[in-house]
Amino acid sequence: IKEKLLKYPATVTPEAKNTMDSLNLQAASIKSIIEEADIEFSNSAVHKKPCPEYVLRNTNHDYAVDYIRFSLCDSTSQLLRVTGKKRF
Repeated sequence: IKEKLLKYPATVTPEAKNTMDSLNLQAASIKSIIEEADIEFSNSAVHKKPCPEYVLRNTNHDYAVDYIRFSLCDSTSQLLRVTGKKRF
């Protein structure tokens, strides 16, 4: 899954773009997060049609991101949501 997310061109939803901007994240940062992330299959919609959705939990503490959600089609992907870390 992660290999496909890194290989296929990704579009970004306006919601995800706004969060990326507020967290000062660039596309290269998202790539780094994907490379080290754990896929949360229990929170993903792997049987969603036409494109399954996957939730990835960030394990790279350099970024203020908890989760990212992608849809993954045959040869494209879309970054649907970026969830920033909760600040207390």
